[in-house]
Amino acid sequence: MDDISGLPPAVAIESRNTVRNSRSTVGTTTEVYDYMRLLFAKIGRIFCPECSREVRHRSPGDIAEELLSRHGGERVLITFPPGNLNLTPAELLSNGFTRIIKDGEVMEVEGLPKIPAGAEIVLDRLQLDKKSRTRLVGSLELAFEESRRVNVRIIDGETLRFSADLECPECHMRFNEPTPLLFSFNSPQGACPECKGFGNILGLDPDLVIPNPDKSLSQGAIEPLTKPSLKPQMRKLLHFAEERGIYTDKPYASLPAKEKELIFEGGAGFPGVRGYFRRLEEKNYKMHVRVFLSKYRSAFTCDACLGSRLVKEALWVRVGGMNIYELSLLPIDILREFFDGLELSDFESSIAHEILKQIKSRLDFLVKVGLEYLTLARLSRTLSGGEAQRVNLACQLGATLTETLYIMDEPSIGLHPRDVDRLVSLIKELRDRDNTV
Repeated sequence: MDDISGLPPAVAIESRNTVRNSRSTVGTTTEVYDYMRLLFAKIGRIFCPECSREVRHRSPGDIAEELLSRHGGERVLITFPPGNLNLTPAELLSNGFTRIIKDGEVMEVEGLPKIPAGAEIVLDRLQLDKKSRTRLVGSLELAFEESRRVNVRIIDGETLRFSADLECPECHMRFNEPTPLLFSFNSPQGACPECKGFGNILGLDPDLVIPNPDKSLSQGAIEPLTKPSLKPQMRKLLHFAEERGIYTDKPYASLPAKEKELIFEGGAGFPGVRGYFRRLEEKNYKMHVRVFLSKYRSAFTCDACLGSRLVKEALWVRVGGMNIYELSLLPIDILREFFDGLELSDFESSIAHEILKQIKSRLDFLVKVGLEYLTLARLSRTLSGGEAQRVNLACQLGATLTETLYIMDEPSIGLHPRDVDRLVSLIKELRDRDNTV
């Protein structure tokens, strides 16, 4: 064969779900979540978890406007802590600074043997009014050039603290600049350190350990300890129960909560059910031990991230009043309405215009294929075959490929009759892009 021509690249969209990855979600498969990570990194607003105040970079102009609006007419001192703690009075004087303040007392630098510990350099003294705005902004700019922190001391009043870093003005908690990886549960930077970004943790399931709570301890209510190889552990349990006054012939379900806790946590002479399983986990390099442990484990929501999969710092960043995890829990049609009604400043709109365009187009495709009830947090492996196929179809629509051969296996499977017409229109849309379906 010398030549094959006219054969376009082919894309097969199957009607079965082949995803087995526990990290893959509808959001990551359709790339909507990836664009949302970028959106939050670019225009997200950080809110302090302690006092709920917004934390942002403050320019000298912003600080000046705040001071004039809230403290107009008052006299203030602008001070800053020295960056070099070993400064001498001669060095301060050579830089043009002649006064310092210590414990509320202003002192002349000239004549001092050394700079007292904890003293701040006085940069300017002025009255806050419109006439002094230019001077105020200039003094603040100079102060930030000398130090990362600036204090505005209202004479006979409070001290206002400002920082060049991301720092809460109320409780002085410091924050890092958000990056796209901060919002990724597949990245070490963004994944919850406890559950490693899975959102749940495998733990001992009492319902599997005690499948029949109507049995008593002597009848084998603790199912793992009924194995022939674990008879010594069963004897220890019964002896421990008798010592602690726990009835071994009463149904487990009728025992008080405190006695149930003793059985699981143990004490002198018996490590408890949890203690025994912890010992087994030390030998999980053995295959039969791993198989045994898996019979009594279930997935529980991670206590650290509460199922969000992310580090807590990622949840402090909000867009439109919601964090990225809250948005990923919204049904897709509600999420589309959220982005349609999102109000941004002109500056934010100029940054996020293209990102929002990509997010909205992908959400529109998901709605068009009849998946508006899904959420971005839905695990891909839990989708039915028809849902997985339509998610892949929406991804292909978002890819805007041309001159491609699409092969679909019963794309209308599982669809309500009212959604078939929408699906047909999408297939025609693929065709109209010079593709073959």
